Amino acid sequence: QTEPDAKDVHQVEESVQEVIRLNNEAVRCGKEGRIGEAAAMLQAAAKRLPGNAQILANATYALLLDVFTNGVDAAKLDDARRFEHSLRHQEPGHRKLAEIDTAWTRICGKYPDIKR
Repeated sequence: QTEPDAKDVHQVEESVQEVIRLNNEAVRCGKEGRIGEAAAMLQAAAKRLPGNAQILANATYALLLDVFTNGVDAAKLDDARRFEHSLRHQEPGHRKLAEIDTAWTRICGKYPDIKR
């Protein structure tokens, strides 16, 4: 196997920085009440950087908040479950897991047919 050259490393670093910028912009959208937009941005970020626990946590929470606010969406719930599973595997003590648990409780209370 060959070592990556400087160009490859630079492209990876740029890609990571782009996803982090996307995460930060999505968090701003969420704080401004644009939940659907924030959820979509974080969902994309989590798919691009599945090894980043903070992005997984933010994406999971945003998707759950979006479902609670805007109605059931099976694809969003599937991604939220997948991201949460990855987060729990990567960082079982992550500080955002308590908020995620609360969001699931609220969703299951509002939509009794939803299974966590």
